[in-house]
Amino acid sequence: MVSKIDLDLFEEPLRKLQIVSVAMGLGAVALLAVMAWLTGSHPPEPLEQGRLPLVSLVAAGYGVLAILLSFVLPDQLISRNKQRIKEGSFEDRGSGLAAVMGDAIEKTGNTGRLFVLYQTRSLLTVVFLEGGSLFASVAYRVEGQVYLLVIAAVLILLLFLRLPTRRGMAEWIEDQEKELRRG
Repeated sequence: MVSKIDLDLFEEPLRKLQIVSVAMGLGAVALLAVMAWLTGSHPPEPLEQGRLPLVSLVAAGYGVLAILLSFVLPDQLISRNKQRIKEGSFEDRGSGLAAVMGDAIEKTGNTGRLFVLYQTRSLLTVVFLEGGSLFASVAYRVEGQVYLLVIAAVLILLLFLRLPTRRGMAEWIEDQEKELRRG
């Protein structure tokens, strides 16, 4: 079980992670609102007869892919680093998170290392969802396909539902620590 002392060490970096994640979500909301307003006041030219809304179809496909990626890829991308933690050879390679978290990692050991992975995992989740939403919003402006508004809104909703929380962080780290102990 992750101790309260350990969690307190991660309060500030978790708050920063939450601020960045919320800002990304609000940016997606703002872009969606602007694109909807622009499209409503200045609709795009209708598509030529028989022409597929290619940009819209690609954006819709990417929106679905972004949802799948947000659930699968973050854990896949950090799995090698979890293995390194288990082996005792974990190093932060390039993100700088571990350097910033140095004291907390020294004081908490694997809990701190897992927090670095939690940050990475959380940001990747938000990035996939935000990217899909931005693409759908712009594609709506380009071709005016209403289903793109729904896709963008669903992606934004998922983004806000999956924001990093103190409880979520504690549960995830605890699950990972159990997994590391099981070997």
